[in-house]
This record gives sequence, C-alpha cells and structure tokens, in this order.
Amino acid sequence: MIQSKITLPEELQRFNPVTVLGAGTIGVSWTALFLAYGLTVRVNDPRPDVKEVVLNGIDQIKPTIKALGLPTEGLTNRLEIEPDLDRALQGAAVIQENGPERLEFKQELFSKIEKVVSKDTLLLSSSSGIPSSEIAKGMKNPGRLLIGHPFNPPHLVPLVEVVPGEHTKDQTV
Repeated sequence: MIQSKITLPEELQRFNPVTVLGAGTIGVSWTALFLAYGLTVRVNDPRPDVKEVVLNGIDQIKPTIKALGLPTEGLTNRLEIEPDLDRALQGAAVIQENGPERLEFKQELFSKIEKVVSKDTLLLSSSSGIPSSEIAKGMKNPGRLLIGHPFNPPHLVPLVEVVPGEHTKDQTV
C-alpha cells in the first residue's frame, strides 16, 4: 500500500533538506531517491530547462521506485527547483554535487559552497575519478567533504562508494 503522505524516518532527519547540484542523469536519480525516502530536495543546475528535465526524469524513474517498494504518491511535493546557487544552498543539511568531472570546476564550486552553508553541512561529490583531497584544496574546512559516488543509477543500485580525503573527519564518514 502506497502512503499518501511520506513520513521522514527519524534516522534521516539530520540529512534534511538536501541540495542536489547538477540535473544530469545522476543528479535526477539522486533527487528521485531522496524524495522517495521523504527528504526535501532542492535542485540547482544552470540549464534553462532544468525544471522540465527533472520532472520528466522523475516521471521516468517513478515506476522503478514503486517496484522497489518505495512510495511515489506526492513524490514531487517536496521538490524545489532553485536556479540561484546561494538560495539553493541556504539551510541545506547535505549537498550532493553532480557537476562536470573537472577539478577546477569542483574546487571553485566547493569554495563557493563552503561560504554559504552551515559548518555542519555534509558535502558530497559524486566524482568518479577526482579524489576529494584534490577537490578540497583551497577549502577552509575540508573535513566535511567526501566522495559519495553512486553505482549507477543511484535509485536502482543501492551502493555508494564513500571515499574520504586526507582531511575528512571520521564523523563525516
């Protein structure tokens, strides 16, 4: 039986809300999965058609989420599309970055992120080949950044590589 209202499990409360940066295949999949578990999700991507891309992607993913036994009714009720990066970051408990695999891009982005979010915000990159220690160079607080690289797609394969950097704190992992 699908619930009409998704209740956020207590163990996930500390990760709410999530900001997903990047609305490509991985970002949309993360978004759908986070929503299915009851989290509020803000998506930020510079593309002009981001809302259409995210909503269409979630519609395509919904049958799989339902087949996995996760609720789909009202799935997008906690979805926000926020084109302004600073506003998308405000109040986020978790940032899941899914941008281009370019070191300079990620370094610049996480330096910006760090200036806006709380000191307790968990910072994750879905980078598949750039070490978090490299991404964190230039950050003032690199201890809360780690790689959260999903097996693809995240909503279907429940495995995530959690890779700390040399400065990542144990509590972050």
